[in-house]
Amino acid sequence: MKKYSLGCGLAAIQLGYPKRICIIKNNENWLPLINPIYLRKSNTKILSTEGCMSLDGARECERYTNVEVMYTQTNGKIKKQQFNGFQAIIVQHEIDHMNGVLI
Repeated sequence: MKKYSLGCGLAAIQLGYPKRICIIKNNENWLPLINPIYLRKSNTKILSTEGCMSLDGARECERYTNVEVMYTQTNGKIKKQQFNGFQAIIVQHEIDHMNGVLI
């Protein structure tokens, strides 16, 4: 990820690896998410201006303010985690990539 140090996340598909894996910046650490799926999305949304390593410039899109995601950790254990605010935006952006959606 040092090569992509300006980013907040990266999906494997962006590197040509067709797997449902991404890594997101979670505070000062990198958090890998394997096969993430949404369990819950908040009722409220915000307008987010996002950049993307796959595209030039920034774009606006609507994102949920909170999401709960279930994913597999690198040790093979399943984890459920709530993401809020900016972390929720990053997670949604990377899951979009895994679902074939660009902002």
